[in-house]
Amino acid sequence: MEPYDLLAALARDGNAFAEVGGHTDLAAPVPSCPGWTLADLAWHLAEVHHFWRTIVGEQRDTWEGYVQPPRPADSDLIEFYVDGLEKTVTVLAAAHPQQANWTWSHQRDAGFVMRRMAHETAVHLW
Repeated sequence: MEPYDLLAALARDGNAFAEVGGHTDLAAPVPSCPGWTLADLAWHLAEVHHFWRTIVGEQRDTWEGYVQPPRPADSDLIEFYVDGLEKTVTVLAAAHPQQANWTWSHQRDAGFVMRRMAHETAVHLW
């Protein structure tokens, strides 16, 4: 997939996740993530988006020094997630796919992160 397609998929699936979260009890269990509630999954995805937009947006060459944001109250979680999703799409859209930045892969560029965020979000929407 091309970067534009990956970002479109990220936005589409990310917004679909928010729609589910906005209309479902966040205390509901997530069968595909044993022991997690929908709130736990929403927080996980929000934090993953935050992490990777920080890495790409700041063109970091290491994850060290990254500071995880505080987890909001469940009543604010979907709004926090949606705001972060929009920021993530914006940061990734502004980056060139070959922009160098840290990743845990041998591919260390923003293109890897674009693909990874599209995949991560699609998997968790499922």
